Amino acid sequence: MGGGDDSEEATRVRATYPETVFKSVRRGECVEGMNYRWRVIHPDSVFLERNGYGNRDDRNNRSLVTKLEMPRTSFLFTGDIRKQGEEWIVQRYREEIDVDILVVPHHGGKNAADPDFLDAVSPKYALISAGYGNRFGHPRVDTLSRLLSAGSVVYRTDQTGGMVIDQLDDPAGPRLRTHRDFQLRPWESPADEFANLGLALGFNR
Repeated sequence: MGGGDDSEEATRVRATYPETVFKSVRRGECVEGMNYRWRVIHPDSVFLERNGYGNRDDRNNRSLVTKLEMPRTSFLFTGDIRKQGEEWIVQRYREEIDVDILVVPHHGGKNAADPDFLDAVSPKYALISAGYGNRFGHPRVDTLSRLLSAGSVVYRTDQTGGMVIDQLDDPAGPRLRTHRDFQLRPWESPADEFANLGLALGFNR
């Protein structure tokens, strides 16, 4: 719903969630709170004018891209943008997209996370949202290789399940934990018992 355009997808979402308040936003708009700033990076009006809804790639490249900035941690949420969307953002807004945590475009698809895009973003962590055994083969091996070559620590929901990111104000950096971190361990030693007890009491959450 970026750029104020109303689409069939947006209409269906509104019909599915009738009680939800929706707001169309534009490039540069910002929501600020006490400890955060959430800004719209893409799409801008020029991109919207030049790129229609002709095919799936066009629609994906119009995905809303936002940057969340906190005192010690920053995120870039990239939706389903493809190579064209990445290139546009790098060419026009390169100085705005350097972040700590990148949600990798298009579920880590074949052309996601181009080297120039990664050079501009320089993420410490790369998060990939993909279903286990999905029919698209996401994330792709080439994309994973590019992320690792860029020095990012990669987390994949198809391998670890959901993720929790906390300690966002810690000088040492954020803490990323996965669904597996919250699972009780098979008992093999007293250390496992203590770890399970900590989970049960909430000390390790």
